[in-house]
Amino acid sequence: LELNLRHAMQDYEEATSVLNSLSRSSSRVRNENNHENESDNNNWQVEEIGVSGMTCSMCTSAVEQGLKSLNGVKAANCSLATHQVRIEYDGSVVGKNDFIDLIEAIGYETVVRDDAVRSTVELSISGMTCTMCSQAIEAALLAVNGVEQVTVSLATNSARVQFDASVVSQPASLVETVEDIGYEASLISVPDNDVDIANDRLDLMLEQQEKEVSKKKRNFYLSVVGALPTLLITMVLPHLPALNGLKSFLQQNISVGGGNTIKLEALILFLLCTPVQFGCGWPFYKQSFFGLKRGVLGMDVLVALGTTASYGYALWATFANSIEYHFFETSTVLICFVLLGKLLQSLAVRRTSAALTKLLSLQPKTAIKVTLAAGETSPLDGAYTEEVVPLQAVVPGDLVKVLKGASIPADGIIQFGEMSVDESMITGESVPVLKTEGSIV
Repeated sequence: LELNLRHAMQDYEEATSVLNSLSRSSSRVRNENNHENESDNNNWQVEEIGVSGMTCSMCTSAVEQGLKSLNGVKAANCSLATHQVRIEYDGSVVGKNDFIDLIEAIGYETVVRDDAVRSTVELSISGMTCTMCSQAIEAALLAVNGVEQVTVSLATNSARVQFDASVVSQPASLVETVEDIGYEASLISVPDNDVDIANDRLDLMLEQQEKEVSKKKRNFYLSVVGALPTLLITMVLPHLPALNGLKSFLQQNISVGGGNTIKLEALILFLLCTPVQFGCGWPFYKQSFFGLKRGVLGMDVLVALGTTASYGYALWATFANSIEYHFFETSTVLICFVLLGKLLQSLAVRRTSAALTKLLSLQPKTAIKVTLAAGETSPLDGAYTEEVVPLQAVVPGDLVKVLKGASIPADGIIQFGEMSVDESMITGESVPVLKTEGSIV
């Protein structure tokens, strides 16, 4: 028994020695891995590179997959909206120049955003009728080299474009881009570092919309001149027995040369409908042409196709002496009703813009910018200087002074002092609300 116990103790000591050795080895491996990971983490970097020439999700996928194939790249996220790719990588393995070379090898151009000079312009656009129009304009502007972000508003018939001024030197080229796809555009504000020289841009936008409403009114009224007599002749006159003499007069044949004859009624309908079809309906043909160039079949294509088919069939029936010449009425009345809808839409847009203009007119045009003296931490008990600057010159982080009874020029947080703020336009509360340090206004 004593001999067996001695052997058991020896086996236990040997096992304990082996376990301690394995533990020390495992700890040493873990420490080495930790040091290795810490070294790797110190080399991780993030780079953002602008990419121009992308038009769809396939383009972004090609850029992402190409970058991820590089050794040392951890992640790559490409945005079609901002034309920018964000890359996480190991700086000890790969660098920015490698990314630029790969993107250009795929077939796209690169723009380093660190060197970009960002500017913003606003465009007034007429001719938009639906979301497909706004999407087409947005896609066309984003395809311009140097354009980073585009926001198109169908409600106000305007577009806000952010671009790299070092690439897009002339904002007028953006107007040409919009006009090339069939819409009318004009600049209502231009970039300026100090002052927005188009402070009345909302008034200019309203003026542009007023012109568009006047144009659509004129088209609609002219279409009524052709559509109303056409309706009376084709839909009302056949149901009035008292006017049988007039109906007989309209049904007489007249010679048009070469031994051909047509009905007098058909000739009158032709003369009434042709100016409506190709005069008042010209905007539909124009937008259809540009839509087909882009491969987009919008509402204008449907209207142009339907009315042209009806008009063409009626024209054939006129020279064939067939009663189907009454189809002149279909194309004319359809154009008249569509123009009425476009007019009502323009009136609604104008009212919306007028309401926004009245709301934005409450915003002050300037702000009192406060600059603390060196070593001072508070303007309440320290020295500071004041400067009245345009509102566009106020940037995040600036300290602004708001006088009693004045409007707050921008969103912000109260740093010093307190004040009562009228928030009735936002919350409906008529009693002014006390705002202290830390309050959001």
